[in-house]
Amino acid sequence: MVSNEARKNNVQKEAPVSNRRRYPTPYIPFSAVTKVILCFDRRLSLRICVLLCMLLFCGNANATYQDGMRALDEGDLSTAKWEFERSRNDPKSQFMLGEMYSSGIGIQQNTREAAKWFLKAANQGHPKAQRYVALYASGSGVKKNIPEAIKWFKAAVKQGEAECCQLIAYFYLTGDGVKQNNAEAVKWLQKGAKFGDPKAQLLYAKALHGGTGVKVDKSGAAEWYYKLAQQGDGEAAFYFGLLLLSGDTTERDDMSGMDWIRTAANSGYQPAIDVLDKKDATIKNGEPNPLDPKRELKEQSRGVSP
Repeated sequence: MVSNEARKNNVQKEAPVSNRRRYPTPYIPFSAVTKVILCFDRRLSLRICVLLCMLLFCGNANATYQDGMRALDEGDLSTAKWEFERSRNDPKSQFMLGEMYSSGIGIQQNTREAAKWFLKAANQGHPKAQRYVALYASGSGVKKNIPEAIKWFKAAVKQGEAECCQLIAYFYLTGDGVKQNNAEAVKWLQKGAKFGDPKAQLLYAKALHGGTGVKVDKSGAAEWYYKLAQQGDGEAAFYFGLLLLSGDTTERDDMSGMDWIRTAANSGYQPAIDVLDKKDATIKNGEPNPLDPKRELKEQSRGVSP
């Protein structure tokens, strides 16, 4: 029999069944859990705060820009400037400040200050500001830097500023600030022509006509001349008329050719006026072949280059 003393000692040595750990369980301190939760909450709160600030700022910037434009329309120039400066981080407001300094609208004209604000807007992707920065870098009021100008012109082209194509082409045609490269120039003229810029279209047609930086393609030139002539371009109408008279691109068509030259003359294009005057003079003198289109094309082709 087990004595009472032995039973007492045995109870002290054995732990209760309910308190025994049959399987190991991971130990995660409560402090670590709370830190993770608090960290998550802080990050979430921070993101929400940043989002709210951005929405508030954007809404406020747009409102002050609109207020500035309204004041500008009403002729309240000081208020317009103040509103644009309130939203000075908004590219639209930066551009308008550049415009005000560039033109001296309500403030003293300051080319350098205008260039500064245009550059700020350009760096935020404002297409017109990018074009203006390029024009300034071309030597308009600030230090001339043609590679920088070309860089900004190209950036503006990517955002739809088609007229910048023929400005880029100009540098490559003339070799102003860069190595002269007619083929590169024609590439940019072609791009501008496809974008729909009339100046680029005419220059590209003349390049095809005269073979500047590209193989001579009078049929291609005639297509662009015709398109522009229909839109009222006198120079294009004149060259299209001469090509019809010469028969270089299609079957010779004297009647249509002369009609287009008259159209060019009526638009005020001087070479067309001169050709018609020469024709009238030769008729009065009783000379045969009053107008030799191939000779006229040869004479005019000296200027058929962008």
